[in-house]
Amino acid sequence: MASEELHALVLKATRELFIERGFSGTTMDAVAHHCGVSKRTVYNLFKSKSDLFAALIDTNRRGLLALPGAYNDLTVEDALIEILTINLDEQAELEQQTLLQVTLMEARRHPELEALLREMGEERSRHLLIEWLDEQRQLGRIVVGSTRAAARMLMNIVSGPHEQQSIGKFDKKTRAERNAYLRQSIKIFAAGVSQTKT
Repeated sequence: MASEELHALVLKATRELFIERGFSGTTMDAVAHHCGVSKRTVYNLFKSKSDLFAALIDTNRRGLLALPGAYNDLTVEDALIEILTINLDEQAELEQQTLLQVTLMEARRHPELEALLREMGEERSRHLLIEWLDEQRQLGRIVVGSTRAAARMLMNIVSGPHEQQSIGKFDKKTRAERNAYLRQSIKIFAAGVSQTKT
């Protein structure tokens, strides 16, 4: 089996076990057994459980924020729709949200997981979004005073409906309505910062 395939297999097994058993119940032994490989094979890919979970969080983060990536051939609005993964299919979105919810719950009980989530999830996402906005500003595609503030605004646009949905405020909203809201919000943001027609 190719190294990339093995890497993906181990992360898939980790995801499944983590959702089923939580952070404590997901051991390197359990991952190896679930994959049908030796523990040594898992350790050859990931030096520790922390490294394994950092990779899992980063993989999930890339499913929620598609950066880095090449989007300069798109309008700012279309690039943001791709970057903020508004076009995810329903199954992929459900898988992303399930893992994120379990991770957030488990992070309350495990400080090491909370630190990984902050570093590889939220902070990494913000950093990559700031980098992309800086690049767009340097290319003259957008005008924005603070890319840090703009990145925070974009992250709030996307996380807002999910947070409200989790506390029951968007229960009657369909997925299509929520995505329409997100698209409209991105359209307004893009129109406000774009140097070219969005």
